[in-house]
Amino acid sequence: TSAQAHSLHLERAPPASQQVEMAPQRLSRRLFLLVFTCAVHCASVGADAVSQLSAMVRSAGYADGNFAEFYAAGRKLSVPTGRGFNVVVLAADGNLTDARTFDMGSAAGAGDMVVFLGGLANGTRALVAAQDDAFDGLTVGVKDGIRSLGGAAIDGLKWRSSYSLMGVKGGSAIAEQALATGAGPAAAASIYGEHGVPGIDITAWSVGWMDGNSAKISLDGVVLDMSIGHGLNVVFLNPDRSFRASRTFNPEHNGSAALVEAIAALRFGSPVVVAVADDGKNLLSSEAVVALQSCGAKLLGDLHWRSSYVLIGIKGAAALAEAIAARNTSAVEVSARYGGPVGSFLDMLPSTTTITTTTTTLPPQCSGFVCTSGFMHKAAASSISATGDDACCEEAESGIVSVVVRSAGWGNGNLAEFYFNGQKASAVVSRGLNIMELRSDGRPKSVVTFDTHGSGSDALVVFLDGLPTGTRVLVAATDEAAGNLTYAAKAAIEGCGAHLIGNFTYRGAYALIGTKGGPALAEQVLKDGDGIAAASAHVEVEVSDPTASKPLCPARSANPPVKGWMSGGQFQLDAGCRYSLFESTGAAKCLANSWMVVIGGSNTVLMTIRLANMLAPDAILPIRDGATMGVFSVIDVIIKDGVKVYGKAFQFDDCSAVQHSEGCKAKIFAAVAEAPKPIAGVVRITLFSAQFWDHALDGVNAVQAKGGVWLGSKMAFLVQVSTWDIYCAGMKVAWCPRKELSDKDLTNEAAITLFNNGMAPVLDKLQTFCAPGQRAGVLGCVVLTTTFQNPAPARIPIYEAYNDAIRAGMKTRGSATLRLVDLWVMGQAMPDENILGHGSPMLNLWNWQVFLSGMCPEEDAAAGTVAKFEGELCTGDEARRNAEH
Repeated sequence: TSAQAHSLHLERAPPASQQVEMAPQRLSRRLFLLVFTCAVHCASVGADAVSQLSAMVRSAGYADGNFAEFYAAGRKLSVPTGRGFNVVVLAADGNLTDARTFDMGSAAGAGDMVVFLGGLANGTRALVAAQDDAFDGLTVGVKDGIRSLGGAAIDGLKWRSSYSLMGVKGGSAIAEQALATGAGPAAAASIYGEHGVPGIDITAWSVGWMDGNSAKISLDGVVLDMSIGHGLNVVFLNPDRSFRASRTFNPEHNGSAALVEAIAALRFGSPVVVAVADDGKNLLSSEAVVALQSCGAKLLGDLHWRSSYVLIGIKGAAALAEAIAARNTSAVEVSARYGGPVGSFLDMLPSTTTITTTTTTLPPQCSGFVCTSGFMHKAAASSISATGDDACCEEAESGIVSVVVRSAGWGNGNLAEFYFNGQKASAVVSRGLNIMELRSDGRPKSVVTFDTHGSGSDALVVFLDGLPTGTRVLVAATDEAAGNLTYAAKAAIEGCGAHLIGNFTYRGAYALIGTKGGPALAEQVLKDGDGIAAASAHVEVEVSDPTASKPLCPARSANPPVKGWMSGGQFQLDAGCRYSLFESTGAAKCLANSWMVVIGGSNTVLMTIRLANMLAPDAILPIRDGATMGVFSVIDVIIKDGVKVYGKAFQFDDCSAVQHSEGCKAKIFAAVAEAPKPIAGVVRITLFSAQFWDHALDGVNAVQAKGGVWLGSKMAFLVQVSTWDIYCAGMKVAWCPRKELSDKDLTNEAAITLFNNGMAPVLDKLQTFCAPGQRAGVLGCVVLTTTFQNPAPARIPIYEAYNDAIRAGMKTRGSATLRLVDLWVMGQAMPDENILGHGSPMLNLWNWQVFLSGMCPEEDAAAGTVAKFEGELCTGDEARRNAEH
């Protein structure tokens, strides 16, 4: 088709600054248009249908809105509806010819419906919507009658669920949807026409980083020649099916804002095709999520870091297709046929996008702004529409913590967020009411999710009843939390000062800053569609003196305590003790005349860099020195008096992630022997790349066999192996180099057995080598659990299964000189210090305070007890704000 023929529908939207928020009186019609294009890809009508006619059916079961609505030729039909099946019969011009309600719960309802449907002539256009409940009393005869209209999904109707059908007697369904109870209203909308709707076949394919790292999109069987990159690869079509643009949006490089702008510029009815490569989750903003949801996306709440995701959506309508890899075990692919609006139907859509959804045109809110370090949110942040430190933040004040709680239901961003002193706290949240308990110093103690859309109300009551009076409680709803929120649960929340929880409705937003047995400091509730609820307040807290005398933790024990939290930038421990703090001078004094051997994967690389650079600035730089996974086999540095005097990185092509060959082992052994002989006062740090335990064993053996005169030094081993087993055997990632581990037939139990069999000989050697009086008997050795990676809740049991295996292996071997440091537990104290699965510099410096406290005498520690970190990229937040790569 020519561009001229469609020029009316290709007008560009004005800049966002010129777009206007829709007047309330136009909202109902716009909402109709948003759903109206839904399912335009569905099957064509029967041969007896003639002129084109747009229509829509909406259905809601008892718990999902309890209504039935019918639209034809652009207008809502005024018909009575009630419990059961509501049936509307249309003439070719869209005029109503009959409307009936059949109550399946009555004696005659099912029989009457069978007779009515049986009496319709072939080609009759009939719309069907369930209301309240249409399942109880549903007969085979009624199902057969609905199937005679083309209904193929009627078996999906359950008690009080939603069901919509645009049917043709004796033909195929034009559009149909059946949703489970609690999944929301069902909508079926499309166009009746003689030959159906001409269309285009669309396919989207995605593999996240863990599954192969690629994406592609095809139109009518032809793969588009488009640049595929990190993030969301998107193809935009016009409503007439013509190509508009293709682009990659990387959320880590301001892609979220660009994606929001691009979707806002689309006309309603425009197809949007999305395929993720590498990762599309990290730094994807809530505004970008809302923009994609405006194209029908429903699964973004389940999108995780580096997972596979595809969407074939329609701007202002339901998605044609969407899929996500639940456990990152494979690629995902979806296909759909987009018919596209035609004729008078297209004319009903806005000719430009000067009218946009209220969610995407609202100005930025202070409640979602992250304040610069040293500042905190203003007390009224939840009511300020602005951005920036000047408008949203003020200087932090001792004894005061600014708290912001943000909540959005499924259709408005689907989020639950907590901010303290202007910084967003990492918290694992999911559907329901997410409740955070605060400590007396105003810091998070725990976050618990209660699925009150499901059966979580009773547990919520027990949890809140068990809190001491005076406890600060934060509550944020996400997804859907009102469906089964009981009176008892509401009363328990009211016991924390809430006054508005009684107004909380299906898929609404709710935020509370409350006090157990006391008043609420802030509270807001919004209905579905009204945006993000936010509550903000300044909370008075107890100020604990971090310099107060606390006993030293038993760092030189089999399992030093590491469970705690961050407060005022200091690592506070539940055990009530503290670790010594080691500056570079004290660490250098302690480690003089020593050989530190580090074995493991990418997180141990970062730990090694942190130690080396603390002892000698720029001793190891990732790019310059190849200190990146897959780039080196062994890295060796020697430091004296704050200067690196020897450094070499070895990369052996035949030393891959599979088991090392004998040739590879020989090269590793030779690399260890290549270092110059020790001189007084030096510190040697040797890093072995080890994805699996057999690699770690090769490193230990190389040190023992080729250490030479270095074996007379004070020695220490630090070993961390587990992440690659978790990816391969636990998650079954496609890129796993050891196919025997990613084999889907390998059970979890068998995989853990293999893990234990690989770990045992390494721990046995360390138990001997690190015993008192042996080579590493002075400094001792450290075995680590997995660095906390802040994973999706569904993945936590996978990580913990392997961490438990390490804990069990060390339980019988651990001692004062062979210590288990549980980094998985320690990392949960500072989850914001996780960047794409890796610890920030600040986290790794805290790790070394624990390690060195177990290795070094107290006299080498700093005199102070308050840690201060210097550098532009110390924290996770600074890295996310400032790092270019």
